[in-house]
Amino acid sequence: MAVSLAPEERAALEAVADRIIPEDGNGPGAALGALERDAPAAFALLRTLVLEGAFGDPAHGGNADGAGWWLLGYPGPRHVLTLEDQEIVAL
Repeated sequence: MAVSLAPEERAALEAVADRIIPEDGNGPGAALGALERDAPAAFALLRTLVLEGAFGDPAHGGNADGAGWWLLGYPGPRHVLTLEDQEIVAL
């Protein structure tokens, strides 16, 4: 389900996402510390939604072109398994 956001709502959401998953890789910004401390449930929900959008299956509308998976080195789901993939290995 697509949700329409006003331009200022979209800008705020993008700012939150940029702090949770910063573009430069230096970690979350200081702007979210107060939210995490004062409203931990709201912060946890925002964090969860950002991570789902960044690393979820692109078929559901996030993780454009598998970019999040690429960052993790995950090739994505395979739809065809070879006989070797299906072999049970004794431990």
